Amino acid sequence: MANLAIPRPATPRFLVPGVVLLASFLFAFVAGSHFFSVEEGSAAEASTTADVSLVVDPVISITTNAPEGKVTIPITPSADGAFNSHDLTVSVHTNNQTGYTLNMNSSSDTTALTHTSAPTSIISSTIATLASPQTLSANTWGYSKWANGQVNPPTTFSRIPASGAPDKLTETTDPSGPIDTKLTFGANASLAIPSGTYTNTITFTAVTNFVAPPAQDLGPMQKLTRANCTTDRAKAYDIRNGQYYYVQKIPGGGAGGTDLCWMESNLKYSGGGTWDSSAGYPDDRKTLTQRTTGTGDNTVAEYMDPQGNPDYTTPGPGTASVPAFYGYLYNWCAAMGGQTNACNTTSTAGFNTTISICPAGWRLPGGGAAANTPGNDFGALNNVINSGLTTSDQGLRDNWLGVYSGSYTSSLYRQGSNSSYWSSTVNSTTNSRYLNFGSAGVYPGTYYDDKNYGFAIRCVL
Repeated sequence: MANLAIPRPATPRFLVPGVVLLASFLFAFVAGSHFFSVEEGSAAEASTTADVSLVVDPVISITTNAPEGKVTIPITPSADGAFNSHDLTVSVHTNNQTGYTLNMNSSSDTTALTHTSAPTSIISSTIATLASPQTLSANTWGYSKWANGQVNPPTTFSRIPASGAPDKLTETTDPSGPIDTKLTFGANASLAIPSGTYTNTITFTAVTNFVAPPAQDLGPMQKLTRANCTTDRAKAYDIRNGQYYYVQKIPGGGAGGTDLCWMESNLKYSGGGTWDSSAGYPDDRKTLTQRTTGTGDNTVAEYMDPQGNPDYTTPGPGTASVPAFYGYLYNWCAAMGGQTNACNTTSTAGFNTTISICPAGWRLPGGGAAANTPGNDFGALNNVINSGLTTSDQGLRDNWLGVYSGSYTSSLYRQGSNSSYWSSTVNSTTNSRYLNFGSAGVYPGTYYDDKNYGFAIRCVL
């Protein structure tokens, strides 16, 4: 239409010219009007968008191969005791992005097999802990978990855990399933107990692991204050190397009930880096030397690399085969920022506990001889998020994202089962206090050990 040409009509003969001109004008007007309506009168247009989101809920299922949910172990007893066993497979399937944890326990505090008509007759289960299985003696029972690739039936067994203290059988870190956990329940019976049926009920519980919600970005740690640190878990970064960490204000989580802002990821800083001289905070760059072997020397600020996962969002606590974000490990000299009187084995004073390897404004937590010792931030933290328990570290792992980064003596030690975190509290010329937790329990800033050792660091604000 843009190329439309309207020919000018010839003046017809024998007509009055005015009429001819009028006809020509009218035709041109109509055609011209039609022409301009296409160019300037096109349809109006508007658009919008709609985001379509599919929310897939986490689900989990658990089954066993026990017919009607029953495991029967027949035994013909002998004078010295006769043994028999029965296998059971527990299958778990989940789409949860951080996997699941499978626990097992007796459904009550009673762990013995009890005679159905003579309750005083029992087959006990007090033989051993999960970590120290034993051969079943007469009139005892227990269970054994098969290892991956195990071929031969087990010969040693662990005690049955009571309802309040379950054993963790399996833990995964990503969507999985169905995954089978194979167990063998064994029993030994002698002629000293009456015949009949002895029973107990075992409970298997599969729970989806925690999935961290998206964390608010609070920006540089050096510019963060306790007032704007949030009680919801957030993230912030160290200007020196750009490394992000989880941070969270924990009400009452500091000595004397102070609301401290805690790092909830292990420090990963190897020295040097960037200082924003215009930002109004002191130069917090440090000089560190990497230790790769040996016991080291507390006169030099050293860090050690435990070879953890590089992603700070990796869920813990970490195992020998599936590491979490472990950060770096440091001797006490490095932890205290390389201060002269902290970098020797002769001084117990003369250093500033507000100076450390931490980002400017942050410091090392305090420790103490007891959990409630004044100044013991680790003790206060454990009281708040782990109910003050010293027999279980569950609260530290769940609520503080504690990881099993291990420690470094002359080599990496107990990674995947234990962790240690330096405090700023000195104990002697050669030792300083630290938080330790793992399968053996929790020592909330009360342990002390060699300043040369490499421990993890979590700073407070």
